[in-house]
Amino acid sequence: VSAFLLNRSSDLNLIGKIYTSVIGFLMLPFYLKHIGADGYGLIGLWGIIQAFALLLDSGMTPMLTREVAQTKEKEGSALYLKNMLRTTEILLLIVAILFCLMVFFFSTIIADKWLNNSNLPKDIVKTSIVLIGIIVATRFNTSLYGATVMALERQICYNVASSAIATIKSFGAMYVLLQVSNSVIFFFKFQILISFLEFILYRLLVAWFMPRTKSRAVFSLNIYRGKLHFIGGYSISALFVFLLLQSGGIILSKILSLSDFGYYTFALTLVSVLQMMGTPILQAISPRLINIYANDKKNISSFYHFSCQLMAFLTIPAGLTLCFYSYEIIFIWTRNMETANQVYAIVSLLSIGTLLNLLVTMPGQLQIANGKTKVMVYTNALSLAFVLPLDIIFGIMYGGIGVAFVWILLNIFYIFVSIFFVHSRLLDEEKTRWILNDVIRPMIIQILFFLLSKFFYNILDIQSMVFKIFFILFVLIFGYCISIYSLNLIRLETIK
Repeated sequence: VSAFLLNRSSDLNLIGKIYTSVIGFLMLPFYLKHIGADGYGLIGLWGIIQAFALLLDSGMTPMLTREVAQTKEKEGSALYLKNMLRTTEILLLIVAILFCLMVFFFSTIIADKWLNNSNLPKDIVKTSIVLIGIIVATRFNTSLYGATVMALERQICYNVASSAIATIKSFGAMYVLLQVSNSVIFFFKFQILISFLEFILYRLLVAWFMPRTKSRAVFSLNIYRGKLHFIGGYSISALFVFLLLQSGGIILSKILSLSDFGYYTFALTLVSVLQMMGTPILQAISPRLINIYANDKKNISSFYHFSCQLMAFLTIPAGLTLCFYSYEIIFIWTRNMETANQVYAIVSLLSIGTLLNLLVTMPGQLQIANGKTKVMVYTNALSLAFVLPLDIIFGIMYGGIGVAFVWILLNIFYIFVSIFFVHSRLLDEEKTRWILNDVIRPMIIQILFFLLSKFFYNILDIQSMVFKIFFILFVLIFGYCISIYSLNLIRLETIK
């Protein structure tokens, strides 16, 4: 039954994510063309500020979604969940207001002292930073509501809503840049409008789907008693994750020109499409894994490996296609040789690092289901000790390529931690099966195939744009066929 529910949930999430990813993917060259590389550098700054804002959440959103996933079906839980939602949303609203004020205060310092801007007027950069602060502030509660809808396992409504928002956001931005102004200021103003629309929509969905009760929800800090350990551990881990994932971008935003940082952001955004492919699986798995770990531990092993192999099937062919054919994909996509030359090497390295990161997310989800985040905190603290200096050294020496290489090293380290610490504590008997059947074997088979495909691609020396597209699509589709075969073979061996 759990496999069926996961398939149904992940299929719905995958369809929604594919739609939003395709729209976002198609819009990237348009944004780069109309707001320029410097404007795209400000979008990169938006991403860093958004990541920083997650720290101020302090683990409240993960805590709420964990409680919803665990108790939504229990009798008498409706008032408890509504009170927790009311308390959390009020706290996050206060945080959002304080965050806006903080961004406004530091906007001049960031514009004048941090960013290496030589093309955009300083007042435009400062105004853009203030607008980014408003956009990010609305995301505190929007993320809370969206995560709650997913924890309630209302995938259809969530994906319809997110697809509608993505459509309005993309085509609306296109209209603004073409018909109103191609200034980055108008781009961010339109994003504010969409952010408030998204906030209202997800709040209405939460109100509709939360368990019913006649009593009114009340604000009460007492509801957090007994949960501060989880919130504290998650918050500390989130701080380390921010520094680990964003240190490279922060360093590059200082040492690179705003336009070069824009190209790096462009590469990051392209690779984030790969991350989006793994997100629907995580969104479908997380509440189900928490529920099974709490109430049905005899089936946790089979469900866990099924989830790991599903992630491998979905992401490995796409990740390796992006890695091996990065230049061709970027050039076909943008029809801009300068952009392709600027970012293809960064995209290839980021793709490998992101693919490895997706494969080790399942052990992380296992820790969240268990509710013990100590290993996560220690791992990220140790990682930070070598990642931060490496980002500084490699970033100064090699720019975006150096930071992307450090990203690969970090995720290789995570794999070793998952083997020797996470599985040893939670599923000790499954660690060998995880690394061999869920990670190494699917990867090796695919890497050999993609090396062979690249060899034939170079021999054929394809010049026609149409034939290049067909060749890459054929490689991608055949890669998924190989993935299906290899995972079925592994599953049959396991049964024997």
